[in-house]
Amino acid sequence: RTVTGVQTCALPISSTDNGNTWSSFLILYTGDERHNPSIAVTADYVHVAYEVYDSLNEDRSIRVYSQPTSGGLGHGAWVVENISTNTSFIYPEICTDYPEYPGVPYVYVTYATGAIDYYPVFFSRSLDDGVSFSTPQEVTGGSENTSFATKPDIAFGTNSNALFIAFVKPGWDGATWDNEVWVTKSTNSGTSWDTPLQLSDWSNDSYHPRISAAHERNSVVVAYTYEYSSTDDDVRYHYSTDAGSTWTGSYPLATSTTDENSAALSVSNDQ
Repeated sequence: RTVTGVQTCALPISSTDNGNTWSSFLILYTGDERHNPSIAVTADYVHVAYEVYDSLNEDRSIRVYSQPTSGGLGHGAWVVENISTNTSFIYPEICTDYPEYPGVPYVYVTYATGAIDYYPVFFSRSLDDGVSFSTPQEVTGGSENTSFATKPDIAFGTNSNALFIAFVKPGWDGATWDNEVWVTKSTNSGTSWDTPLQLSDWSNDSYHPRISAAHERNSVVVAYTYEYSSTDDDVRYHYSTDAGSTWTGSYPLATSTTDENSAALSVSNDQ
């Protein structure tokens, strides 16, 4: 939100009564502007990843602030600092491998930046519950040209112990190159990543993928916006029941003669 006469801040809100009431629990002030928070939880911390904009140098950074669930002061850590990017915003996404590893859970962050003629997707992780983060590594699987600034998403599957990142880059639909949805997988906590797999293959663009992995099962779902026509967007999805080894789809999730877009996914128990 914008604080009148001051700056833009990230303002996460929380509920302690199953969503009946909500209130702010943290105000993030770092740099000139803070944008696009993403939240993940472990036993001891609420982790918030967000973009920081420095108007003086016109560069952007990604920071994670970790607020103790018991209250009191938390700690902040930079994922990456002072990026020169041609994107208007950076949209970091965060997840953890809690509750599968309740002792010292890992914290994972993905984001995309603007390079020359393409938008690479990066991954970074914390092995100490958000105190520090590794040097980001690119997971795009190639620097194919695209004019589309992807907003990647990340998820952890507790049953498979696998990480998944969904993103957009050009793909072949059998006749032309279009913006398509891809997914990549890691089975070693992000140390290395599989070659990305193209999921969608439509003649028009697909974009804004969201990904979620079930607890206690090997199910993974990717939902995304598909440009059915210049005046009609739909939401479609692919799914896997073997932790991303094979995928089924695409299936319609929300389709009509009007726009449906910007799907969100979540996990509840083993679903």
